[in-house]
Amino acid sequence: MAPERFWNGSVGQSGNQVRICSIVMLCFEWARACAFWQTALGYEIAHVNPAGDFMILRDPAGRGPNLSLDKVPGRVERRG
Repeated sequence: MAPERFWNGSVGQSGNQVRICSIVMLCFEWARACAFWQTALGYEIAHVNPAGDFMILRDPAGRGPNLSLDKVPGRVERRG
């Protein structure tokens, strides 16, 4: 595949473009992680699951991807 077909922040010669719409993070300390990422990114809350184990943060300017934070019952070991 020609290098110009990969996304580098602009549309390549082929006109193809890739956009990341959402990033999902698994969180052991869910409430703490939600507060941290909301403050760090300046994002606003778009959705909170009523069960309190899932939150979506969104860029108020609409430029960045959503950040989905999922609560997990224990620490997740790193893979790879």
